[in-house]
Amino acid sequence: MAKSKSKAPELASKQVLTLGIAKLMAEGAEAFAASKGMPPLGIAIVDDGGNLLLFHRQTGVVEGGARYSRLKAQTAGLLGSSTRFIGDLDYGDPARPLGIGEVEHFTITPGGFPIRSKSGQLLGGIGVSGAAAEDDEAAAKAGIDAVKKYLG
Repeated sequence: MAKSKSKAPELASKQVLTLGIAKLMAEGAEAFAASKGMPPLGIAIVDDGGNLLLFHRQTGVVEGGARYSRLKAQTAGLLGSSTRFIGDLDYGDPARPLGIGEVEHFTITPGGFPIRSKSGQLLGGIGVSGAAAEDDEAAAKAGIDAVKKYLG
């Protein structure tokens, strides 16, 4: 029997979200919110393991909004989908309830988006809360748009 030549195992490489990019993302979300006259927001950015990288709590945002931003970021960053999409899956078809809304530290409240590299690798999530759902989502998208050129 011939011996097969196997390659030595090697580590995979992956891109990671940096604090510098997270700061620019939060600034992009804040600038968008200011341009639209939105109320104070909580803005959270997590890595692909759901670990908090950055949290901005604008003066005047209620604690509930601050907490929801972190939950939105964590949910989107760990599951790789927007919190609205997850909510639509969870409750859009009563015959197929997923129960994500019942999982501790997850939410289906709109305003959370996954952050992906240009190649599609999940890097983390952003969550924005404190305004209407559509405004939270728009600010989160603006944050991602502000750093697209850095997402390799």
